[in-house]
Amino acid sequence: MVHTDTFNFLLDLKEHNTKDWFDENRGRYQEARNNVISITDQLLEGIAEFDPSLEGIEPKKCLFRINRDVRFSNNKDPYKTNFGISMASGGKNSGNAGYYVNIDPAEGFAGGGFYMPPSPILKKVRAHIDLHGEELEKAVSTPAFKKIFGELDAGKSLKTAPKGFPKDHPHIHFLRMKSFTAIKSINLDDMNSEKMVPLCLEAFEAISPLIRFLNDGM
Repeated sequence: MVHTDTFNFLLDLKEHNTKDWFDENRGRYQEARNNVISITDQLLEGIAEFDPSLEGIEPKKCLFRINRDVRFSNNKDPYKTNFGISMASGGKNSGNAGYYVNIDPAEGFAGGGFYMPPSPILKKVRAHIDLHGEELEKAVSTPAFKKIFGELDAGKSLKTAPKGFPKDHPHIHFLRMKSFTAIKSINLDDMNSEKMVPLCLEAFEAISPLIRFLNDGM
């Protein structure tokens, strides 16, 4: 579960997002980070039961840095006000599709997939859909997936067929997508309880056929 102290740290960081404040509260940050690492360890252990490709992944290597990259952003706040956990075969920087948890007092969720993959990876995924689109259809049509996620997020889609594919392709809906993700919201009370890990694992198991499909395309 996400400890109340972890949420309080993130709320205070949002209000006092400066290096001086962070340095003065580094001990609180370390405690919050340790809480998130413990959660990640539990999640990885559970995921490995239905997705062995994540066995041996170190929890610490699944956390995103709390420092923001402000070089190309109008928002110059130096720190993120959430903890992001990305669990994928080979680690969060492997380029593989994986599972994700967002820990935030304002917005908690679990899900996964590929978010806006670079062009070379997107081309591979589309080639895989071209040949095996029925497998993707099956992965996102299971009762568990429908119950938890509804459907894939189609918000980042082309308005027409991508180059090289006919407009009447049987899987044109998937081929037009630029992201392949699905998420489930988790409310604050559930994240702050023993329900958190089971809820995340239920979502991850439901999305695991999609993760396998995407990584097979790689």
